Amino acid sequence: MVDTGEPGTGTGSGRLDIPGMLTQLQGMIGKVARASEPALREVAAKAAELAAVAADHAGPIAHQIADKTDEVSQAVGERASGFASSLRAAAGTSSGSEPGSTSETDSTSEPGAAPQTGGLLGDPAEDSPQDGA
Repeated sequence: MVDTGEPGTGTGSGRLDIPGMLTQLQGMIGKVARASEPALREVAAKAAELAAVAADHAGPIAHQIADKTDEVSQAVGERASGFASSLRAAAGTSSGSEPGSTSETDSTSEPGAAPQTGGLLGDPAEDSPQDGA
């Protein structure tokens, strides 16, 4: 709003009435906010409904993914065990010891116990459990 100096339009200085313009702008923003409030509520309600539908559909999909992950994990574990057995068998036949007789760690040992050494790379005498340690 420009002050032109005409009677009834301002102070007559020819300057912009910034405070008046800000007050007018704030009033317009308030009117728009009040007018759009019902529409914003409707949009928020629709967004909440969509989020609920998405959550309902995501649950079964997450279960399917978890089941598939379990299947793949078991298959990988079985393949890894078979691969380890074949490596032990191959190493056992090339070194002259019995295939699959020992491994580097004893799975029956107590947690925290030091792993037994030997196996594929060490002396077979070191593989036997030692008494009196």
